[in-house]
Amino acid sequence: MGAGALFPDPDQARAWLANELSKPDYQPSLYDRIAGALQDLLNWLTRNLRVGEVTISWILIVALFAIVLIVGFALTRLRRSHRLADADHEVFGDERRSAADHRALAKAALAEDDMSTVVIESMRALTSDLIERGVVPDLLGLTSREVVESAARRFPSFLPRLRAGSRVFDETRFGGRTPSGAQAEEMMSLDHDLSMAEPTGASMAGPVMAVPR
Repeated sequence: MGAGALFPDPDQARAWLANELSKPDYQPSLYDRIAGALQDLLNWLTRNLRVGEVTISWILIVALFAIVLIVGFALTRLRRSHRLADADHEVFGDERRSAADHRALAKAALAEDDMSTVVIESMRALTSDLIERGVVPDLLGLTSREVVESAARRFPSFLPRLRAGSRVFDETRFGGRTPSGAQAEEMMSLDHDLSMAEPTGASMAGPVMAVPR
């Protein structure tokens, strides 16, 4: 090693190690702490069981482990919901295609039972169609929430379906969930019905901004 190498004494080394292990990355999660406590309880019960207490003790153990699994699942869903609520749900990726092209991709995915792609491409077709019709502004990084807000002003009767479709799209693309066949078909139907509808509400406030893609 070079002349400038650092050789800590044992006390310094222990202090550095303790400081490193105190960082959040090394701390157990709430789920891990609960599971560890239940494992300790299981070990204690196993060591202290008497013959007459076997049945009720094991029932208690199974019940406790079921509780910790439910709590862990609930915490995982809560964290994912928070991530979804805070994320910027951009509809398009690197390139926006025409509405017709996105619809073709959705139909091809439906033939292959790829429901996730059906939902994603149908939402993109819907958005692209609204941009082409001047209903939604052509902005870089356009999110599903912005699409719903713009579209609802011109098609107020579609608001419940738009919100539901936006939620399914976000959960599919950003939440890692696989939509059902019914959800995928509804997204395609929403795109079709909206493309055939005539605007009834107020127009967009301000000019439509066209951004090269």
